[in-house]
Amino acid sequence: MDLYVIRHKATGKLMPEMDRGRGYSHWNPSSSNELHKVFAALNSPRLMEGKKKATICARLWASQPNMGRNYRNIDGDIILETKADGRKLDDIEIVPVILIVGEGITLK
Repeated sequence: MDLYVIRHKATGKLMPEMDRGRGYSHWNPSSSNELHKVFAALNSPRLMEGKKKATICARLWASQPNMGRNYRNIDGDIILETKADGRKLDDIEIVPVILIVGEGITLK
C-alpha cells in the first residue's frame, strides 16, 4: 500500500485529517486565523492511499478558496460571496509516507 500526505512547502505543515462536518478546503496553513491553527495542531495528518488520490485532493484544495460565506437578500436574490485566500497548487507538494507498524500490531 502506497501512502501519501500533502505538505505545505513554506511551513512544512501537513494537511490534517479533519473532524466530521469540516472539509479539507478549510485547511490553510498560511492563514493567520487561529481556528486553522487549532485544527491543524489537534489532528493527525491525512493519509491518502495512492498518488492519484493525493493528486486529486491537492488539485481540489488549490482550486477552492477558503470561503467566507455571506448570504444577502437583495431584491429577493441570494448572493454568495467568496474570498480567495491566495492558495496555489505550487504552494503544496505530495510526499510519500513510510508507515512503520509496531510489534504486535497488524493491518488488515
